[in-house]
Amino acid sequence: MNWESLTEGLELIALGMLGSVTTKAFRSGNFQAIQIPPEIAYGRADINLDIQRIGDELRIRPARGNY
Repeated sequence: MNWESLTEGLELIALGMLGSVTTKAFRSGNFQAIQIPPEIAYGRADINLDIQRIGDELRIRPARGNY
């Protein structure tokens, strides 16, 4: 998966065109974590992510420089 297709996929999710995906939060040591289902997972496991809180939502996206 390349950066462009990933960005397009995330935009479709944001628009609700792919529907929503439900997952559970869990504890991992002192951190809260989630499992990202395969149908929306990033192609690489070693990617750095930016997480932004917007009200009661979290926006997760690749950090700049991951291309």
